[in-house]
Amino acid sequence: MINYRPHPGQAKVHRSKARFRVVRAGVRWGKTKMGIYECLWYLGKPKAKVWWLAPSWFEVNVAWRMFLEEIPKALIAKVNHSERAIQMVNQSWIWFKSAEDYEHLRAQGLDFVVLDEAARMKRDVWFECVRPRLSDPDKFGKALFISTPQGMNWFYEVYMMGHIKGGEWESFHFPTWTNPFIPKSEIESARRSMPERLFRQEYGAEFLSDLGSIFRFRRHPTTNRIMNIKGDFELPSKEKRYVAGVDFGKRTDFTVVFVLDENGHVVAWDRFKSVDWPAQVRRVINLVSQYNAELIVDSTGLGDPLYDFIAQKYPKVRPYYLSP
Repeated sequence: MINYRPHPGQAKVHRSKARFRVVRAGVRWGKTKMGIYECLWYLGKPKAKVWWLAPSWFEVNVAWRMFLEEIPKALIAKVNHSERAIQMVNQSWIWFKSAEDYEHLRAQGLDFVVLDEAARMKRDVWFECVRPRLSDPDKFGKALFISTPQGMNWFYEVYMMGHIKGGEWESFHFPTWTNPFIPKSEIESARRSMPERLFRQEYGAEFLSDLGSIFRFRRHPTTNRIMNIKGDFELPSKEKRYVAGVDFGKRTDFTVVFVLDENGHVVAWDRFKSVDWPAQVRRVINLVSQYNAELIVDSTGLGDPLYDFIAQKYPKVRPYYLSP
């Protein structure tokens, strides 16, 4: 007998028809249990192939044990403990895998995959290893991302896709206190005992930029005055105007792009290295186009030919040359 009664937030995710669902939620919100029952739904299809993917074997084993505890034994035909694989009575299979050695995540097409604590995985896990496994023409598999944010990394990128592109993607935001089973007193106790930013990330499930080590002070590109840049993640607004800047890094340096609103607050940013130039340009354009921002490119040195390349694909761009 299944004894699962989803709370309102979980039920909202279950009702979504989107192919790719992205859930950013606070700690103890119920992400894992919700994901377990999503897997069970897809395992109801005979001969389905499902993955549960987590950042390390510790998280894998947490989900593995919960699945075995939650799912009625009558539905299970075979359990392979060494491979962390379970066969259901209808010949469906679920594998619990770690993303630590993601180069080995190559397999046949999948019907469904859960990326548990996705923000703690490397970007390539999704884009290079998992996403191609969902393109089997007989399946066109689906994915559920569940995570508490870790800064503004690639998980922020996919979360944004649910707000901007629509269609196949849908994104959800649930702070811990939207779980009705967590007492308000516990939330307030955590708020009092934790650093503010850590509480906002872990319980509020906020995307918080770590800009202090990258952009503490910068000169305004037109007035040349020193600016103290502040801000945190913010969704695009049609009521605001945005400007973006990018500084392309050399081989061992980071490329950094950030978006500011009309008040000079950083609302989005990204940084990356060891990525080829065409991929860097695509990533920059993908971010700034979501905000319809005017893009200023540091065209000193290697930035000059890259500016020309960007201008062919994104018209709202202008160069800026730093004086030696």
